[in-house]
Amino acid sequence: MTTTELKGGLVSLQAQEGYLLRRIGADPHTTITRTTVKADQLAQWEEVPAGQVPVYTKAEYDAKVSEMVRQRYSADEEFAIQRKLISAMLNPTAMTLGENDQPSTPGAIEEFNAYNTYVEQCKARAKDHVLYTRTDDTTARLSEDPSSSPNVIQTEASIPDTLDPDSDSPDNAAE
Repeated sequence: MTTTELKGGLVSLQAQEGYLLRRIGADPHTTITRTTVKADQLAQWEEVPAGQVPVYTKAEYDAKVSEMVRQRYSADEEFAIQRKLISAMLNPTAMTLGENDQPSTPGAIEEFNAYNTYVEQCKARAKDHVLYTRTDDTTARLSEDPSSSPNVIQTEASIPDTLDPDSDSPDNAAE
């Protein structure tokens, strides 16, 4: 990172080629290569390799996670699972006895754990750059005029079998 002192206590930051600037702890989707900051804020900025910046925005990632979760659970089903879990937590006397008269986890907690595991799988899968590839036409337009960036990213990948609600995976056997 190249720094140049300016008047008024400001510093100009310029990233090296192949690197981007990011405020430490800020959104990882930054595309800043040059900025001006107050001199006392210089330590809050870092230079990161461009390859570490996701090719998708946070909004695109969130939408992809939601799309994947909806493959298995509707919003109403999610709320029902969460309501059951809260009820089980607030009413521990609803615990049942299992083998050897030991308290067992109520079905609501088991159901929530299965749901939560699936959501975490979706979140991990949604970080796959392949899900956010652009068509050649879009890429060509972006290189000519960056302001023509489309609002919707076309995807070419599908949900893997492990996340497909119609597959015969062990997760789906209990459903």
